[in-house]
Amino acid sequence: MKELPKSKKNRLMFFWTLVMVTTIWLVLWSMSDGYDRFTWQEEVSSIPVVCHPSTTRELQSTIGENGTGQCSPQHRVVFIKTHKTASSTTASILERYGYRHNLSFAVPPAGHILAQKIPFHRSLVADHGSSTTNNCSDHDHGLDMLTNHARYNRPEMEAVIHHAKYLTILREPTAQFESAFGYFQVAEKLGLSRYENPIEAFMTDPETYLNMRKFDYYWQAMRNQQLFDLGLDHKDHDDEYIVNYKIASLEKELDLVMLTEYYPESIVLLKKMLCWDFDDMLYLSNGVRSKSIRYSISPELRAKIRNWNCADGKLYDHFNKTFWKQVKEYGPDFDKDLATFLRKQQELEDECIDLSATKDSRREVVYQLKSNASKRCADVLRGDVDYTSLIQDRMRENGEAPSKFSFAYLRDVYNSIFV
Repeated sequence: MKELPKSKKNRLMFFWTLVMVTTIWLVLWSMSDGYDRFTWQEEVSSIPVVCHPSTTRELQSTIGENGTGQCSPQHRVVFIKTHKTASSTTASILERYGYRHNLSFAVPPAGHILAQKIPFHRSLVADHGSSTTNNCSDHDHGLDMLTNHARYNRPEMEAVIHHAKYLTILREPTAQFESAFGYFQVAEKLGLSRYENPIEAFMTDPETYLNMRKFDYYWQAMRNQQLFDLGLDHKDHDDEYIVNYKIASLEKELDLVMLTEYYPESIVLLKKMLCWDFDDMLYLSNGVRSKSIRYSISPELRAKIRNWNCADGKLYDHFNKTFWKQVKEYGPDFDKDLATFLRKQQELEDECIDLSATKDSRREVVYQLKSNASKRCADVLRGDVDYTSLIQDRMRENGEAPSKFSFAYLRDVYNSIFV
């Protein structure tokens, strides 16, 4: 084999050294509990963002109820996506609407995850050509939607999406933990597959198992994942004062907290808040777990899991109460609107899904469309990962550049050296 010239070999070694050093630094930085030590972020986040609406679309998206009792559709939405809570289904509803109405999205430059371990920062999103600094000008109206996985960080999210409605979804902690444990294949990664019930084995010494996998991507799934997704670090989960303060803050900051166990009811509340049509809210569930990775949970084991996820339990119990308060405030039309939505849902499923062809893969159920299914069926079945790809493709077609640090950026560095 012909040996590379020395100069080219040196450039190649320099490039891969640069890639390795940068990658190691990013991994250590993103997994560090000391992320909040980066005072530059705290200083930036502390500066208030006050931008005034400057476009017709923004005025329409913030006006809400008008004098005639009608409402205008809300186009500014931040969805805090939690794990294993039907959040992918919810994200696909929002993305379908936004894509159809040509709204702008805060998306990563590649892939479908903004950040799972570090709090959201404006630098994580692709550049749409509009300013996302704190210096607001008349032309700076921000973006419209944020729907990808990103840990809640209100000041940084407000810097990107102005005057938005904020929502999230929660699931009963025992069910959420069991679902995440199976979906992320924690038993295999911890060597617990040999046990008849891996979750039961895990709960014999959860603290040790948690510390064993502190640097793995699924680490946050092993305890109080929902509160972690909403911005509270694991080191604070045992501090009752901090947990209670965080929950109280979330109640003030979030416009709607949906519940997985009452998903249709949640969708009806979401429909009214956003002033969208029933057809906008229809869905075909995405990411439904395969039965092969579900575990049996006895009452005793349930109590242990609930105690281990105590902070998530407080979070869920609190917003379970506020949820039904919002249902009551909806008014006498709630039951009628719920019945209308359920009827339309059933009609959609009858129209679109071929139950005989549905596949049960190792990790999730994959629904199959009927051979004569309409474009509407395909649009509704499309998941949030695919919608994110469509949104990113549209950005590239419009000449909108990805953020500076990305795999595309590394490729450009490589091309500048070797091509």
